[in-house]
Amino acid sequence: MFPLHSFLYHYTTAQTAAYKILTAMMLRMGSFQALNDPREAKTWPFRIYFRSPKSNLRFQSTLFDEISTYITSKSLILYCTRDDPTVTEQDDDRVLRSGCGHPRMWSQYADNHKGVCLVLDWKKLH
Repeated sequence: MFPLHSFLYHYTTAQTAAYKILTAMMLRMGSFQALNDPREAKTWPFRIYFRSPKSNLRFQSTLFDEISTYITSKSLILYCTRDDPTVTEQDDDRVLRSGCGHPRMWSQYADNHKGVCLVLDWKKLH
């Protein structure tokens, strides 16, 4: 097992790892709008507050949706996970709380447990 809290973990299919990532030694960042997680791909809840209620009337309610759409359409993301910050070497469930032990990630991103989990040194990646 890998030392805790030193790595980031990227789940992918075996085919993508073998033919794209490892041959080029590069990870491709994806569109923020194409995220599969509805909590992360939702419209961002921008809020603005004014001293005067009259100032609120000057702004259209669609402005914040437009801002959110603009930011997410221009942003790229590399989706990784990490170890549970509270897990220790002594914990019995250490494997499931590590970044490479998430069954849901294996299922959704690593080809239903047939893919790979790439282990990245977060200091070097940073």
